[in-house]
Amino acid sequence: MLYSAIKGRIDRSVTEGDIFMDFKTLLQQLKDKAVWGKIIIFALPLVIILLLVLTSIDTSDKSKDSPPINNGHNGDHIHDIDLDTAMTFFPPDTIMMSAGDASITWAEFYVFLHNAVSQLSYNFMIELDWEEEFFDNKTVAESILEYTTDHALELLVFEYASTVLGVSLGQEDFDIIQEDIDYMLADAESLEALEEGLHENGFLSLEVYRTLRLREFIPWLLLSSLYGDDLSDISDDTVAEFAEFHKYMRAQHILLAFLRAEDGHSAQEIEDNKIELRAQIDNILDRLNERAGDNDFFDFFEELMWEYGEDPGMFSSPDGYLFQPNDMVAPFSEACAAILPGQLSDVVTTSYGYHIILRLPINYDEIPFSMIYAGYNYSLRMLAIIDDFENRMEAWRESMNVVFSPEYYSINLSEMFLWDEH
Repeated sequence: MLYSAIKGRIDRSVTEGDIFMDFKTLLQQLKDKAVWGKIIIFALPLVIILLLVLTSIDTSDKSKDSPPINNGHNGDHIHDIDLDTAMTFFPPDTIMMSAGDASITWAEFYVFLHNAVSQLSYNFMIELDWEEEFFDNKTVAESILEYTTDHALELLVFEYASTVLGVSLGQEDFDIIQEDIDYMLADAESLEALEEGLHENGFLSLEVYRTLRLREFIPWLLLSSLYGDDLSDISDDTVAEFAEFHKYMRAQHILLAFLRAEDGHSAQEIEDNKIELRAQIDNILDRLNERAGDNDFFDFFEELMWEYGEDPGMFSSPDGYLFQPNDMVAPFSEACAAILPGQLSDVVTTSYGYHIILRLPINYDEIPFSMIYAGYNYSLRMLAIIDDFENRMEAWRESMNVVFSPEYYSINLSEMFLWDEH
C-alpha cells in the first residue's frame, strides 16, 4: 500500500526529539532543497508520537537505566504536562476549530500541543519562558500554538480535499491501524499499560489515537488519487515547468583534477601540473569539436570521459548530474547555463580542476544531485508532484471557511503547563 511504503521512508528518517528541528530548521532545509516539502511535515508529528508511545510503555525487559522519553524531563526540572489537568480547561469534545463537517476537538488538538511542548522543553533542556522570543519574532507560546494550529488545520484540509476528490478510507486502512494497536497492546502486555503510555503522550483515549492515525492516512489517499499508486501520474509538461522554474540542468563533464597541497604536493608541482593539464584538456576539447554533430557524438564524449575523467562521481552518476545552480561551484553552473542541451562548453576552470561540460536534455525520472547527496531517492517527477500537491493544499486551504471557537482563543499555555522543581 502507498501509505506503508512512504511511512517506512519517514520512519527511517525520523529520530527522537526532532520535532522542533523540523519546526525551526528542517522545514527550511527541505524547502530549500525541494525535498519532501510538506509531505514529511504532514506525518512527522504522529509518527514521532507513535514512536514515543511505543518507547514509553513499561516492559519487563526495559533497562532501569533508560532515560525518560517525552515525559517532560528537563535537567533539574520536570515540566508538568498532565492530560487530566488539561482536560479540565475544556471538555474533551469541545470544538476548537471546524470547516464544514470536519472539526478538531480539544482532545485531538491537545495531542499535538502536548507533543510540541514536551519535545521543545526536552530538546532545549531549559525552563521555557513563554514570553521569550523564540522564532520569527514570535514568543515561545505563540510559536508552539502556531505550530500546533498548523498541523490541526492540515487535518481539516485533508478531510476537505477528500470530499472534493471523492476519496475515503477503506477497510484496509482500518485494518492497518488495528494491526498497529494490536502490536502496541502486545508490547504493553495489558490494555491498562497501553492506555497509560497513550496518556503520557497526550492521548485521552485509544479512540483519540485511532481517529488521529486514520486521519494521517488521508494525504496518502489524496496523493494516490491524484497521481496514481506509484506517484508518477503527472504530465511531462508540468514536470518541465517545475524544472524550468527551479533552474534544473543536466550535464556530463570531463574533469582533469588539480593536484592539491593537502595531499603533500608543493606549490611548484601544482603549478607544473596545471600547465600539463591545460594542454591535455585543450587537446580533448579539440577532439570533441572535430566530432561535433556526428551521430555518435554523445558516445564519443562518454568514451573520453571514462578514459580521462577524474571525477569520482562518475561511478555513482555515470549518466551525468541533474542539478540546480547552487548544487555546483559557480563557474560550473554558470558555464552549463550558458549553453543549450547538446552543446559543449569551453574549458571551465574551478577549484577542482579543468572541466569540459556537455549539457544534456533533462530526464524527468532521474534523481537530482541534491537528493542523492541527502540520501533520498526521489526523482524530479516526484518533486514536481510534491510541488503540485503543495499548491493544491494551499488552494484547498484558501477555499475552506475555517471557524475557530472562543475556547481556542482562550488557550493559555502558561496556565496549562507549569514548572516544578525536580
